[in-house]
Amino acid sequence: MTQTTKRLDHIDIAKAIGLLLVIYGHTFRMSMRAAHPWCAFSYTFVYRFHVPLLFLLSGMGCTLTAQKNRSLSARQYVCKKARSLLLPWGIYSGFLYVLFCMANLVPPVRALLSGSAYQLKQPAEYLWLVLRNENPYGFHLWYLPTLFWFVLTAWLLDKALSPAAARAAKLVLVVALPACYQLLFTEWFWAVKSYFQQGAFFFLGCVLPREKAEQHAKPLMLFGTLCGLWVVWGLLFPTMVWPDGLLAEAVCTWVDYFKVSGFCVGIWAACVLLQKPLRRLVPLGQNTMLFYLYHQPFCCAVPGLVLYEKLGVSAGGTVFICGAAGLVVPYLFCRLAGRLHLRPLLRRLGLPG
Repeated sequence: MTQTTKRLDHIDIAKAIGLLLVIYGHTFRMSMRAAHPWCAFSYTFVYRFHVPLLFLLSGMGCTLTAQKNRSLSARQYVCKKARSLLLPWGIYSGFLYVLFCMANLVPPVRALLSGSAYQLKQPAEYLWLVLRNENPYGFHLWYLPTLFWFVLTAWLLDKALSPAAARAAKLVLVVALPACYQLLFTEWFWAVKSYFQQGAFFFLGCVLPREKAEQHAKPLMLFGTLCGLWVVWGLLFPTMVWPDGLLAEAVCTWVDYFKVSGFCVGIWAACVLLQKPLRRLVPLGQNTMLFYLYHQPFCCAVPGLVLYEKLGVSAGGTVFICGAAGLVVPYLFCRLAGRLHLRPLLRRLGLPG
């Protein structure tokens, strides 16, 4: 396998860290955040950068495979990415709907879910929410179609333009997408809004000069640490007031993206420097789809609702139990699927197992 297509341990380690942060962020219920300041801060802090980190890393991975994918036709590439991203999104969305329809047939379960996001939806309403990337039973699934549109955009640029022109176009997107989001798309539904809100991080990963950045990992880690402290400072002391006007809004948005992007790059640089002690995270980073897909809503959302709001388990205990379940349950499902010889079926459905 060539250097341009092989997996890199430090990217997989950083993906594992991003995945752990996603699971951690999903362990907090709204009632927990309202009652406990540490829950509110943890949730807000993690949500500032965990998904941008994953998109940044996906952009880096997209560049690693760009040369191989450039030889594919449009039909081949779209089918390839639709199978790896859109198929699991659609199949898992359908599975969740069937499961919650069945759960709502049981009176005690229906009473438990009543008034929550998991109460029964009509098929047409659910389909519309899924297409809007606002699935009430698995909101985390929005990541997959959004990533599909990112990789398709990057592939089209690489296919149509010279390498230098494609890189320049991606740099333009890094600068333009945040401003477009802030000025034009903040009130749109999530399927559109997510592209403009998160695209800068993905395309930054595409254009980041990875090999040079690896050589300067130490100063990048220091820079990322400063950006992380900047993010924390902004959460603790949100006192900066920007003047009114479209230009001021754009500048404010660029500053915000700059510090979050710097923090994400710093996390990746730390993974470059700490590859040996963090090597145990590589398998987790290589199987992020398995844990990302299956940890919700069975390990975090619904158990958190039961544990904290119904059984009175402490916030810390709920976070620990749900976080542990988010890692253990997908792993056990994978083992069970192997024992029952279900993996070929899961692969045909586009699902990890």
